[in-house]
Amino acid sequence: MKKRHPYRNPDEIPDPSIVLTPRERQVLQLVVEGCKNREMADRMRITLKTVEKHRKNLMDKLRVHNVPELFRVVVKYGLIDTDTIPAHALGTVKFIGQCDSPGIAKGVAVRGRYSYLGGGSGGLRIIDVGKPAVPRLVGTYRTDGDAMGLTVIRNLVYLADQARGLKIIDVTDPAHPVLTGHYIQQVSEDERWAVDVALQAGFAYIAYDFLGLHIVDVRNPAAPQFVKGLGAQNWSREFFPAGRYGYHVQHTAGLVVIEISEPSSARRIGSLNLPGNPMGVFAVGQYAYVAAYDGGLHIVNVSAPSNPTLVSTCAMPGLAHRVMVSGRYAYVAAGPGGVHILDISDSAAPHWVGTCKTLGSANDLSVSNRLIYVADGTVGLVILQFAPPLEVR
Repeated sequence: MKKRHPYRNPDEIPDPSIVLTPRERQVLQLVVEGCKNREMADRMRITLKTVEKHRKNLMDKLRVHNVPELFRVVVKYGLIDTDTIPAHALGTVKFIGQCDSPGIAKGVAVRGRYSYLGGGSGGLRIIDVGKPAVPRLVGTYRTDGDAMGLTVIRNLVYLADQARGLKIIDVTDPAHPVLTGHYIQQVSEDERWAVDVALQAGFAYIAYDFLGLHIVDVRNPAAPQFVKGLGAQNWSREFFPAGRYGYHVQHTAGLVVIEISEPSSARRIGSLNLPGNPMGVFAVGQYAYVAAYDGGLHIVNVSAPSNPTLVSTCAMPGLAHRVMVSGRYAYVAAGPGGVHILDISDSAAPHWVGTCKTLGSANDLSVSNRLIYVADGTVGLVILQFAPPLEVR
């Protein structure tokens, strides 16, 4: 059964400035400053029992269950001076560096000391991020169409080249990338807009705007071979392979589960309509995380692949494009809203722990060692650093 996030919708919470009494606001200030109940009682010259009562009342009124959630509501609604919040209470996201790129950056991947940027009309951009504060461009590959989503496996970049299909590019020498193979479906250019590509076990899964999903054998990268196509009910956006099953998001149709244990006989086995125009998906364990353009982040239980079920939804500012999960955190590229980071350790109640606006539109991201590499539609590559919150009791 879907559990509602306690403050998922801001309209569900009464104005805190009205519902909190002066004493409750005083207790709130002291909680945020890190005071224990006994210290609060001494400073306020009231009994410990009275402090506990005020504290319980304010938590109930704000519909939160612990101090970290309380901090987030405090910040969201500007209840007190945020300078008084201890630095360890909330995660921090800060700007580290950037590398400008022509075109509108659409996709990004990181491997080793290099970041690979699908730079739209700017083609493939290879950037040395060994020193994140001063990333530098080391190589480019001019594509025929717009460079979109991409995946890097060993020394090969698999790139969705919009109207020109799939490009396989050898980046053994990052300064001189070389085309190794090319797959293009023989239909009109208007129908074959490749927007993203994912790899698993020698097969590429290409998401086309209008054609749906194409499965291509790339075990011989120089000669990719079409294996199977699966149409989409609506615009295809991203496919995420995860072992026996893959997860396909379609712009207005939601999440589709596809069995891919044998790619040549891949078949749709389950689906779930999701609001908000799904754009991106990431799956790990029994959950699929879906970024919805104007619907925030959906968490879906896929332990029964034929019957995926919605667990929770967390709304957020901006327009969610892509999501990546690392450890207990989900990182969401939210277009003009920047990058949002959610703690998903409780799938039924994900909560915000950090955010950072980029200079333009955060279209995609990749996470490695607490660094967030963002495909920014205005700048190119933006590098952020995330410091998670410490546990606060």
